Amino acid sequence: QLYSQAAAQARIFRVLLYAAAVLLAGYIGYLFVQLGVRARDLQARLNLENIVAEISGRFINLAPAQIRDEVHVSLGRLARHVGAQRAHIVLYTTSGNAIETAYRWQEPGTTAGKPDEDGVDTVVQSWNLPRYEHRGCISVASVRSLPDSPEKRHLQSRGICSWLCVFISLGGARAGFLALDTLSVERHWAAED
Repeated sequence: QLYSQAAAQARIFRVLLYAAAVLLAGYIGYLFVQLGVRARDLQARLNLENIVAEISGRFINLAPAQIRDEVHVSLGRLARHVGAQRAHIVLYTTSGNAIETAYRWQEPGTTAGKPDEDGVDTVVQSWNLPRYEHRGCISVASVRSLPDSPEKRHLQSRGICSWLCVFISLGGARAGFLALDTLSVERHWAAED
């Protein structure tokens, strides 16, 4: 009888050990999947940082007459990398109440909406949807999902599906912004972007 009790307990412990091993194997599998996701995220971030470093390097010995063309090329490179079809850089005057310089790149063959910097600036200056602002950015994954507002109408009139606006600061004051537009598909902009 002691032998049968010991054998029954051994079976129970074998089942428990098997269940623990299955759970442990499942958890290890989950960790490997998470590791792969994080490795892809880190690789994407590294690729973006490499592009920014390469773009910065191209401006080091650039003649003033070549700056506008290089900004245009660089905007295109950055926009394509993040999946945007249009990009704007708008810089304000030192007083901050007017546009001093504006650069725009649009993917060739793209005709969606009206790509004017004054219109983009109007959206930025009058933005009144704080839910979409985070750490110096305005991130809208789906313009059509915005609440009915002047911001939504303005972005839709320009054919924008998703929109990311990154503020440029100088000495703590807003000096301008970089805006990236997707025109054909919606894109979720991760906080790391």
